[in-house]
Amino acid sequence: MAKIVPYEAERKQSVLQEYEILKALHHERIMALHEAYITPRYLVLICENCAGKEILYSIVDRFRYSEDDVVSYVLQLLQGLEYLHSRR
Repeated sequence: MAKIVPYEAERKQSVLQEYEILKALHHERIMALHEAYITPRYLVLICENCAGKEILYSIVDRFRYSEDDVVSYVLQLLQGLEYLHSRR
């Protein structure tokens, strides 16, 4: 998957900082950054391809969720969030 981030020259430093942060993240709950390319107007981030649908579409496919399902999803989100906060 590629994320294309347009930027103005005065924002180049903050865009490069985003790249440096993403490059340093390594966790099973965080999408991995494989490569990046920078041009005078764009930062192109090549990320891990996550199989399946986007999470929002997956969530709305079902009308109801069991408490166990919700606990599992929230736990996975919190694991990723805990990792991000531990990196500060």
